[in-house]
Amino acid sequence: MAMPEILHIASHMGGGVGKVLANATVHANSTSDAYVHKIICLEEPEQRQFIDYAQNNGVSVKIKPPLREICEDMSVADIVQVEWWHHPVMAEFMVRHLTQKMRLVIWSHNSGHFPPVIEPAFIKEPHCFIFSTPYSYESPYLRKMSEEELKKQTEVVFSSGGFKGLSGIIPHRTRGFRIGYVGTLNPCKLHPKFVEYIKTVNIGEATFVMVGDSTDKRWIEELAQEHGVTEQLEFKGYIQGISQELRQMDVFSYILNPKHYGTTENALLEAMAVGIPPVVLNQAAEKFLVRHMDTGIVVEDVKSYGQAIRFLYQNPEERKRLGDNASKWVKRELSIEKTVAKLHDIYDSLLNKEKRDFDFCTVFGKNPADWFLSCLGDERSFFYWLENINEATEKNEVQRRWLLTSDILKEKNKSSLFHFYRYYPKDSRLSKWVQLLQGHC
Repeated sequence: MAMPEILHIASHMGGGVGKVLANATVHANSTSDAYVHKIICLEEPEQRQFIDYAQNNGVSVKIKPPLREICEDMSVADIVQVEWWHHPVMAEFMVRHLTQKMRLVIWSHNSGHFPPVIEPAFIKEPHCFIFSTPYSYESPYLRKMSEEELKKQTEVVFSSGGFKGLSGIIPHRTRGFRIGYVGTLNPCKLHPKFVEYIKTVNIGEATFVMVGDSTDKRWIEELAQEHGVTEQLEFKGYIQGISQELRQMDVFSYILNPKHYGTTENALLEAMAVGIPPVVLNQAAEKFLVRHMDTGIVVEDVKSYGQAIRFLYQNPEERKRLGDNASKWVKRELSIEKTVAKLHDIYDSLLNKEKRDFDFCTVFGKNPADWFLSCLGDERSFFYWLENINEATEKNEVQRRWLLTSDILKEKNKSSLFHFYRYYPKDSRLSKWVQLLQGHC
């Protein structure tokens, strides 16, 4: 008897989602006879590392196949799972093509508190909506749903890709005190006052090691020069294999923008798995990943951050205890085995459900501008206002209001206006908004 088939549909397989998708499907197909997992990517990849890993380990991965073929694959699959983070190409696919009868699961890789926002209509459409952090349940946008209704329609599965390749890494302490960060360096993810946090540490031999795409570092350098901490920063750029950097870190400093979009935070988990004690803010997804003074230190503000870093500097035995605890906890609770097992439990509960059709026009709207607006939450009002202004007389007001909008809307990617416009430049509303905002970005 053929195994039930799970068809994963993703915009692409880059970043953390690519890692968890590749590792989960490889692990599931090689260790379980419950389901066979396959993947379709809707666009060509910029980087192939996770695609190659999946394909080289026997997972079927199709890259931008013809629409007819995608529809055929969806009709055959026992369950279709959309890997969602509001990418423009996925928005179009869901509205125009995710319409036929199927059993549908959506796994959100955004928390939904801030753009891209998750609203009740979206949660209610599939057979099951999976959050990748319990933090999503705290979203003010979900207050219109009863707790009973929300729990019935949703599940939580941390999107951990496991820790293969990190086992056996032994910390190798160098001279000085190395405080590390791995991830996006732009202010929509990293705390916009990050440099002020650095300044409070006041440890002469401390170096802040920043691993991430250096094209985003200019704002940090400018603030560092202003605050006199330039010499404490060491930019490493993007590194594909970070084990060598991790083993030289004494502390992992993960101070994120309070309005960041992340959930499982694999960079944080990998540092914990290696045994590096983390310091995080008491906010968002982080508060569900680090237990204060057990697997790391959770701080409230700039002052307590400086105190925490100095405490770890002065107490190496506590660094080791917290790091050891973090490693044991994360490997036990957020392993790839647990990720796959929880997903399979959800699939088990859905196989007796009838396949049905879907209408995501009711969730996202009919055209690219609507798709962009659909996940903005309170930020929609700015663009509604923008549609009705007189550019010549209200230019200064445009700039003032634009500066007050979420940092993520100013990004080149990350479901921003410019991201959607790049895919749909002929959409008149997107085009108008971009033209009005030129010179303010």
